[in-house]
Order: sequence, then structure tokens, then C-alpha cells
Amino acid sequence: MSGHTPGPWTVPYKEFSKVKAENGAVIATCHKLTNLTNLEANARLLAAAPDLLSVCQRLTTINVFSADNDVAQIIMMACDAVEKATGE
Repeated sequence: MSGHTPGPWTVPYKEFSKVKAENGAVIATCHKLTNLTNLEANARLLAAAPDLLSVCQRLTTINVFSADNDVAQIIMMACDAVEKATGE
């Protein structure tokens, strides 16, 4: 399945319950389940979805016997995606 709205997706600073596409369209709106921290964390995780998918897709193409600079780049992409998802 590849019909999703292309990334990057972001969580706007003043509208941290919304996940928006690059063109400003709202992809998702998160609702407060327990507190505002929970809401913002859920929005960040959703916003990281395209990045996480991209990294996973690239990981499936790696031949472990031919690790090179591409592997280092993919590892950095994974770190960036995790940072985006967790806000850290």
C-alpha cells in the first residue's frame, strides 16, 4: 500500500494536536486522552510515520554482506525518525 499523503508531516508549534502535510493539509487531529503531553506525543509519533516507513523500506533492501556508507546513512535516517517521533 503506497497511497498515503507523502511526507514530511509536521506538528505545528501552536497547533500541537494536529499533524499536517507539507502543503498545510491536516493529516490527523489527536485528542486529549489523559493529558496534553499524551496528545502531543501521539501527534509527534503520527508525524514521524512517513519517515519511519521510509527507513523500514530502505532497511529491507540492505544486503548485510555489503554494508557500506549507505548503511550509515540509513542508520542516521532511523535516528532522525526516532528523534522526530519522540521529540527528543
